[in-house]
Amino acid sequence: RMIQQASAVPEAEAGEPLPEPATLADLKKFPQLFWYICIGTCLIQASVQSFDVIGVSYISAKWYANDGIEKAAEKSGQVFSLYRISSCIFAPVWGLLIDKFGQRPLFFASGCVIAFIAHLAVIVVPAAVPCAMFGIASTIVYTTAWPSIMIIISKENVGKACGLVTSFENLGLFILPIVDGIIKNMFGTYDSSQLFLASVALVGTMAGIKL
Repeated sequence: RMIQQASAVPEAEAGEPLPEPATLADLKKFPQLFWYICIGTCLIQASVQSFDVIGVSYISAKWYANDGIEKAAEKSGQVFSLYRISSCIFAPVWGLLIDKFGQRPLFFASGCVIAFIAHLAVIVVPAAVPCAMFGIASTIVYTTAWPSIMIIISKENVGKACGLVTSFENLGLFILPIVDGIIKNMFGTYDSSQLFLASVALVGTMAGIKL
């Protein structure tokens, strides 16, 4: 209701002319930085959340295969929960640090690098640390990406820009798990699918570094 009331304020009372309706042609006006943020955010988050799909099964098969099905499922679930716990803990921390020090491109690139390393690390080291790294990486990327979009995109196009990033991210989440499953079936292990997700994260990292 408040939004409806605000949108109904006459032009004379608002003190400034109403903005022109947004069109798809406005996409051409988006700066190059936005597209780097879009690519980096979509690929990193899609790769991390695709690990979310296979995480418990992967950890169970990789590290607890000899513990029995029930015990392995319990242990892998506990380890995988570190991904979400670290996201919960570190999200406000990164938000405070970014607000205090700025340096959003540096934080964004760091989050991308951490995600890439985590994808590789989970193949060779016990999953607790990589799972925590996934949570840290995703929160860094999110807490830098969205405020950066608000800064570099004009207020008339902020909603469109955020919607575009969200759509691309969901497109990645539609495609990557399918490809991930195909690769796992082709090579017989989740390690091969993790290497695929690491390669996706690497492309996202390259976009993040370009910032």
